[in-house]
Amino acid sequence: MSTRTYIAKTQKTCGGFKVSKDRVTLLLCSNASGDQGLKPLLISRPLMPHAMKGKNLKQLPVHWMANKKAWMTAHLFTEWFKKCFVPEVQKKKKKKG
Repeated sequence: MSTRTYIAKTQKTCGGFKVSKDRVTLLLCSNASGDQGLKPLLISRPLMPHAMKGKNLKQLPVHWMANKKAWMTAHLFTEWFKKCFVPEVQKKKKKKG
């Protein structure tokens, strides 16, 4: 977002401007050669954003998690590792043989 707002000369102030506090963290993971990528992890502030109301988050092409500041924490990383990373890698290994 810009740090400046331009208004007409006839206006004295510009009301209603508030800086957005939307934040997300995105975790991307692949093997060393880059040919096997996993589903990304998206961390946002709300678990169910207004834009996603009525949608099934499990059908999205990302793993969706929430945190108050949208940061990666040890707890979220451990949860992602156990519930998302390990099952996906095991599924890819079985498929590969």
